[in-house]
Amino acid sequence: MAERIHGVQSTAQIPRHLYDRQVKPSGSFFIGNPEEIAERILTVHTQLHPDRLGFENDWGRTPHRDLLLHIELLGTVVKPAIDRELGLTCGHAGQSIPKPSRVCRG
Repeated sequence: MAERIHGVQSTAQIPRHLYDRQVKPSGSFFIGNPEEIAERILTVHTQLHPDRLGFENDWGRTPHRDLLLHIELLGTVVKPAIDRELGLTCGHAGQSIPKPSRVCRG
């Protein structure tokens, strides 16, 4: 059963016209290099002021090593770039959960 479900999930494709709409700056897909992702996040932050953003990867088609690289780049390139742009002084790469005494203040 799990194999059948996994097969359906990993081969499902979004129609091209919906994909094209979602990769535009106003869409919900964040696709690009770390600098482009940081810029998209900063745009969302400026426009919507969210408390948090959630991200997903295409688990069905992306090799595990690439998923790990995506996560690493979010923490080591994207987050520090956003912190610099917003003037935050904490949020060191590799720190999984900040201690209460190191809470970021904008």
